[in-house]
Amino acid sequence: MTLEDLVQKAERGESFRVPPALMPDYIRWLYTTHRCLHTLFGVRVESVRRGDIVLSLPLTADYTNSGGFLYGGVLAAMADAISLGLIAGVGKSAVTTQLFMNFVKSHPASGRVTLHGALRHNGGRLITLRGEIFGETGELLADMNIAMTVVGRLPEVPEDW
Repeated sequence: MTLEDLVQKAERGESFRVPPALMPDYIRWLYTTHRCLHTLFGVRVESVRRGDIVLSLPLTADYTNSGGFLYGGVLAAMADAISLGLIAGVGKSAVTTQLFMNFVKSHPASGRVTLHGALRHNGGRLITLRGEIFGETGELLADMNIAMTVVGRLPEVPEDW
């Protein structure tokens, strides 16, 4: 089975099971289906494995605050963006119930930022995540803790991959 086969089944609403070897590609595909992250922000999945994800975001002048620096709200949206791959990677659907961020350093709205997220707790009702956002030259811009309430399961995702 190929990723294209899985996508076709998903688009037709058919049930399927993702082979463990295709999970990274499946997570990448999930990001392309999210219009805000993919179309508006241009988020790219750099690497993904169960419980760990690295994303990048190209920066534009559209993302600036009144001081000409990267707007903190964009960073907050990107913090929440790491959750998609992390929760889907453990076969769950969840909603953000708490997002706590520390804004460490300002950054011009040019180049790329990199986001690293990791699963900290995978409970039956609660998932917690930890993330960091880095600037173009690797400097820490923000870190975050995210709590999410599980609202469903993704039966297509294997238990281990």
